[in-house]
Amino acid sequence: FVLQKKQQQVSTLIADGTVNNMSELIMKRRSMGQDEFHFRLYICASLPMLCAAVLHEELYTGFYHFFLVPGSIPEIEEGRIEGTEWTLSRKWVVMFLYCSTGVLGSSCAGAITKRFGALSMSITTTARKAATLFLSFAFFPNNCTREHLLGVAVFMAALIMKSLGKAQLQKQQSQQQQQQQQQLQLQQQRHMDKKDSFLDSQEKVRSNKHRRCSPCVR
Repeated sequence: FVLQKKQQQVSTLIADGTVNNMSELIMKRRSMGQDEFHFRLYICASLPMLCAAVLHEELYTGFYHFFLVPGSIPEIEEGRIEGTEWTLSRKWVVMFLYCSTGVLGSSCAGAITKRFGALSMSITTTARKAATLFLSFAFFPNNCTREHLLGVAVFMAALIMKSLGKAQLQKQQSQQQQQQQQQLQLQQQRHMDKKDSFLDSQEKVRSNKHRRCSPCVR
């Protein structure tokens, strides 16, 4: 069971990385906005999930327990719905906030992917998860294990390597731009020198012609 769970986690991470990189390529090649891309993606994902929920007879049960009956799932199963904190209005408000913030977060993540790339979006989402983890340690009695510390170390090392690589890349780009500007200035200077030499030669030819023609006029 543990091996199967780890395989599922690895496959989930691979699928997440694949979707991020493919979304960047699709939005850039098709000149597609992040909202349109997510709309098409969610439509294509929602239809199979809807069919699966209908086939397993879970669509009506989930809708009934969440929207038509107050209380949480354990409270509904145990028949303790009287005096529950999860009223129908609270469930609707939570669902609305969850959907609206989810759409906003997906749009922001898609905008980061389209403008800065999939790697920047992955770093942003990982930083968000790390901040959530730190807040959970600060406000809730959670234990910090070696795996958490190892994950923090890996994330910080990757973030530092990304920052150093980006700084080096910007330095190389600035050097290339300076070299291109210098070459352009040299070409312009050579062009001006050629133009000045051409004008000088034309002036000399005109002066020689004027000297030759002056005795004839006399």
